[in-house]
Amino acid sequence: MFTPDRPDYPRLWLVMAAAATLVVMLGARLAFLATRPPGAHAGQPTFTLHGARGSIWDRDGWLLAANRYAYAVHAAPNVIQDPASFAGEVAPLLGTSAATVLAAIADENSAWAPLSHEVSPTIAGQLRRLALPGLALERIARRAYPLGSTAAHLTGFVLDDGRVAYGIEAGADHLLRGNDGRMVGNYGSNPRSYMPPRNGMDIVLSVDRDLQVGTADILERAVEYQRATGGTVIVLEPSTGALLASVSVPAYDPNDYANSHAERFRDAAIAEVYEPGSVVKPLTLAAAFQAGVVNERSTYVDTGSIEVAGITVTNWDHTPHGATDMTRLLQYSLNVGAVHVATALGAERFYAALADFGFGAPTGIELPGEEAGLVHWPDAPDWYPGHLATNSFGQGLAATPLQVATAIAAIANDGVLMAPHVVSSVVLESGELRPVAPRAVRRVVSTRTAHAVRDLMTEVVAGRVTQAAVPGYSVAGKTGTSEIPHGDGYHPEDTIASFVGFLPANAPRIVVLVKIDRPRTSRGNDVAAPIFAEVARLAIQTLGIPPDGSHGIGSGNS
Repeated sequence: MFTPDRPDYPRLWLVMAAAATLVVMLGARLAFLATRPPGAHAGQPTFTLHGARGSIWDRDGWLLAANRYAYAVHAAPNVIQDPASFAGEVAPLLGTSAATVLAAIADENSAWAPLSHEVSPTIAGQLRRLALPGLALERIARRAYPLGSTAAHLTGFVLDDGRVAYGIEAGADHLLRGNDGRMVGNYGSNPRSYMPPRNGMDIVLSVDRDLQVGTADILERAVEYQRATGGTVIVLEPSTGALLASVSVPAYDPNDYANSHAERFRDAAIAEVYEPGSVVKPLTLAAAFQAGVVNERSTYVDTGSIEVAGITVTNWDHTPHGATDMTRLLQYSLNVGAVHVATALGAERFYAALADFGFGAPTGIELPGEEAGLVHWPDAPDWYPGHLATNSFGQGLAATPLQVATAIAAIANDGVLMAPHVVSSVVLESGELRPVAPRAVRRVVSTRTAHAVRDLMTEVVAGRVTQAAVPGYSVAGKTGTSEIPHGDGYHPEDTIASFVGFLPANAPRIVVLVKIDRPRTSRGNDVAAPIFAEVARLAIQTLGIPPDGSHGIGSGNS
């Protein structure tokens, strides 16, 4: 029955039913969103958010590697209305021809066509102002190396596709590389699937930029003057193993790696081995002193040659020196004396000492591609007693320059071998510096033995190799001239000249190794020793090493 004071509203029930249905649908949708995994976002666009790569700094806060930004240029041919006009406007800014651009956008059904791998922000701005339909700009990260070839082997480089190659870029990639994030949905409309990117950590190297740059200049000039094929200089802090500078030439420009010679990418300081020659003699003496076989006052009769296992070893000057002590043995770099000492020591103790000094094994520095070197150990099938003779003065074995520098650094560091390192600290997300602690590998010889050898090495510079002397500083060092092996033996005209030493001799702050490949202008002490002195003077000035009062001038020359 119709009742005027109780009206019937059928439309209200329809609205209420629709509202209830909507609530149920929204509830179901929310339940679905709450229970589905974050990665389940089918049909929604996903955008990768790239974490920035960390920067590389020197010990004093100078940049060695950092990110720079450029733009890649693309086109959408299916959007372009007038290809000829498009090409005519874009080509001059890209530094190419209109015909090249037309060829790139020839497929009118394509939605993407690359036009330029990289343009500067300035050019990108000019392209953007053209406001051309179908023209797209993508901001991309690239790596910049302020020191260029000067520190190329230390830094390595990052390829345009993000892969890493050589140097600390590869060695510390796990620290430098950031983690990519993710944004799902247009304008991030799916917040539950958002994952923020994480930037990589900055790292601080032990390298001193000024010392690195100055050393590179010294080495490049020396190699050119000597008409040599290449060379390496290493500067180490013996008490910590910190790498202060490392330069090898020829080098390359990491900012333009694509146009560089690939054979130059390998760091000769760690990835190329050579027969070190007479710089090994101090280590032979150290092993014999430590074993008590001889001491610094021992003598032997030098006949100018000695035969071991069917091979005859002669002194470099082909001269018998008669009754000879250890000082004269090292000063005149007598091969016969080194064989005499090693023979008295015996193979077992000699090779144990070589292993303790780090020969035949990588040093473990954070740079990739390090070679282990080559030593014929007594338990190897190819070993014979003649190896003991030649190895005693650094021939017949192979090592990297860093291995040799590290071994001599153990003498400078009172007999303790330190692991060389190039990463000084890591910058955490909080901005806090996390230092990398120096690591002592082992004690090789006693402090007394190390001091005895150090004193003999000081006499080498003071009394004979005065080209390595530095006024005001006591210098300990040793020369080395080694022949380069070929398939048919050794060629006397192909040699490597080297010098390794440290100063101040009584409280060493630096170890410097110089290696010059195939010098043609000078011979003997006149090749590497003067370079050592020049690098040492630079290090003194750069690092603020105080003098110890020595005149640095000896009484002899050779």
